[in-house]
Amino acid sequence: ILTRIFRGTLISTAASAMMLDILRSAAGRETFGRYIPPEVPIAHKEGAFRRMQIDVGIVFFPDRPYVFSGFCRDLPFKKNYLGMDVLAATGRALRDLVEMH
Repeated sequence: ILTRIFRGTLISTAASAMMLDILRSAAGRETFGRYIPPEVPIAHKEGAFRRMQIDVGIVFFPDRPYVFSGFCRDLPFKKNYLGMDVLAATGRALRDLVEMH
């Protein structure tokens, strides 16, 4: 779905652009975007439900965009920050990979 939104092929070009604008306006970079440089745009949606932490979206690195989807489940009760840390580490790994190339 995220790839189709990025390519403008989900429903229509206009609808895809609107969805991308909504995702770009998401506040916060506490999960996947925590270690992504602030000048690199991210269009994403993060959330939590019970013992889960989720973040999905697109990171717009200068050379190319990357679609990501992270889902942590079965987290200890009231410890969603552990899932946030795992998703942040995944974002850091992507950043490091991009910087290596």
